Amino acid sequence: MRGVESFDAYSLLYHVEGGGDSVAGDPAFLLNGKSLRSNKEERGQLNRYPISNPVAWRKTHDGGFKHARVFTTTLGHPYDFKIPMMLRLALQGILWAYGSGGIDS
Repeated sequence: MRGVESFDAYSLLYHVEGGGDSVAGDPAFLLNGKSLRSNKEERGQLNRYPISNPVAWRKTHDGGFKHARVFTTTLGHPYDFKIPMMLRLALQGILWAYGSGGIDS
């Protein structure tokens, strides 16, 4: 995550943790997002749909014959890719998954 700082994104916040949901395996969460416009608090649904959720993580996977490195982000609105920090995050995640440094370095 070297050089990646907080940034505002256009993507909606996907709920991957909370309310009984969780990312499978042992993910290393890298970046959290916060919903700016949510009616979940007014509806009493914050336990099911928290205002903050992971938006980028990495993990490893041993699927039988091959070891894999997996980088995931729920960000991806077309305008997100105009943001230099989003581009840096995506590139470092790809490099890490490929095994060439990136977010671990």
